[in-house]
Amino acid sequence: MTLPFASLCRAAIVAVPLLLAGVPARADMILYEPFDYGVSGALTGNGGNELGFSSASKWGVSGSPNATLASGLSLRSGAVALRTVGGAARATSPAYNGGSFYRKINTGWTGTVYGSYIVQPVANVGSKNVSYLTIDPAQAPGGAVGVNGAGILTAPDNMGYAGRLAASVKAAASADLAGNRIIGLGTNYLALFKVTNVGGSSGSSVIKMWLLSDSQFAYFKTGGLTESGLDTAAIGAADANVWAKATATNTSSRPVLTTACYASIRVSGDGTHSPTDRVFDEIRLSNASTDAGLD
Repeated sequence: MTLPFASLCRAAIVAVPLLLAGVPARADMILYEPFDYGVSGALTGNGGNELGFSSASKWGVSGSPNATLASGLSLRSGAVALRTVGGAARATSPAYNGGSFYRKINTGWTGTVYGSYIVQPVANVGSKNVSYLTIDPAQAPGGAVGVNGAGILTAPDNMGYAGRLAASVKAAASADLAGNRIIGLGTNYLALFKVTNVGGSSGSSVIKMWLLSDSQFAYFKTGGLTESGLDTAAIGAADANVWAKATATNTSSRPVLTTACYASIRVSGDGTHSPTDRVFDEIRLSNASTDAGLD
């Protein structure tokens, strides 16, 4: 049976003609944004027939970030590599504030959703800088939300968490784990997340998030990229560790994934410190839990 997080990673390891087209080959993929629009110029106005988006939906910018295209990010350690497509999206906030770049999605799902993306901090990390990906119908036009604001929110770094990873589902935020490691400048990380009971009419919703370095990605991909393996791994820098992890549970409210939602990436400072500069790439959503056996 297919393993869910492995399927997210294998989605980009396909035949060359499909790679050139920027289309993932797996049926369980429901959204894929490789930012295959070149490696320079403005991000605004770009968008085509990427999986999970309509061709009429283009990337827009709200607030004051400088949103540009950049060279694509990669994850590689030894013989293990995540195959990627095209360029990437880079967002730089001014020191005094920030903003978002956003695009409306054209897909939907109920149940469990898995996601991943690559992120690289270019400049300034720490307790006064923040970057995150949200998926939520209220994010048009990519307005500012804190870690408690969006339906689905995953933050590789967040100023309210001393610059460490944070996750939130419908205003229920993860605890600040002091053991979580802060992302390092010029380093690529793979963010993985799982959200349960998406679009549910009752009950709890849980979000889990893990952050992996390239060597950690290679270790888990080789041995089997399973939820249980990520959950039991210690936090640290060794290959068998995870860089950071978080869990949050909302017992009374659930997020949605519908055509009313926006994918939005935000960067910000706290108003008095250095700009936040981040590159995001290879955003994927999958419904792989439908054919996955998790122990």
